[in-house]
Amino acid sequence: MIQYSVLSYRVNTHPEECVAVGLIFIDTETGEFKTRVSDLKMKIARKILPDKAVFKLFEYYVKQFIKAEWTADVLDHSARHQNGLVKLSRPAPIACTMDYFDTMFFKSLEENFIKKK
Repeated sequence: MIQYSVLSYRVNTHPEECVAVGLIFIDTETGEFKTRVSDLKMKIARKILPDKAVFKLFEYYVKQFIKAEWTADVLDHSARHQNGLVKLSRPAPIACTMDYFDTMFFKSLEENFIKKK
């Protein structure tokens, strides 16, 4: 079974306002995982977060999340026990294969932000 989680910049904790910047896919049967961060959405987060020091901290956390070795249990634990700038959604099942990762990434994070010709 494939599970996914969305990595976001937490704009405001009340109400829960976030900008999704990355995606994590995990195959719970094989342990395979894929992660990716959108450069486009990071630029948007940078504009929302004008304080350069705070953005650098957010960028550092995102890089740590992307470098991590993810398992379904670690992802679920991380999603439940978080605070601060980075929000990780609870893992949810998705009816697809790992091959669908790039399509899901584009459709969920970037498609609506790319200028149409």
